[in-house]
Amino acid sequence: MKLIRTTLGYLSIAALLLLVACGSEGQTHEHPEETTIQEGRIISEPVGPEKFSAHLNDDGAILLDVRTEEEIMNGVIPGATYLEYGTPEMKEGIANMDKDATILVYCAAGARSGKVREILLEQGFQTVYDLVGGITAWEAAGMAIEKP
Repeated sequence: MKLIRTTLGYLSIAALLLLVACGSEGQTHEHPEETTIQEGRIISEPVGPEKFSAHLNDDGAILLDVRTEEEIMNGVIPGATYLEYGTPEMKEGIANMDKDATILVYCAAGARSGKVREILLEQGFQTVYDLVGGITAWEAAGMAIEKP
């Protein structure tokens, strides 16, 4: 009987740990909850559609779509520059961008743009906003898209 109670105790602890882990659903490494990193002038935030949209009008802002050509055919945020994630063109495009410009980056759901956000910060960019949930969240929020 003691063995059964001990086993049930371990199972209860395991179940509790699983619930705690599942309770953090929606938090990914690409989009941590602590949304602002400020070291001097550096600002980096994964943001939702409304805040992302508000920064589109920042002086000299660059809107960066890092999806594939096929994905882009389904629609884009108006004014986007296309640099497909992981391509030599993306690396070249980033190398030619103004590091002081506000960069707004998005993909389909947020994973690739989160990685690009990290790359941009490593390259010395000062202000980077990453669209949490990508263009999928943008459309779900009723924001405008256009067909290329």
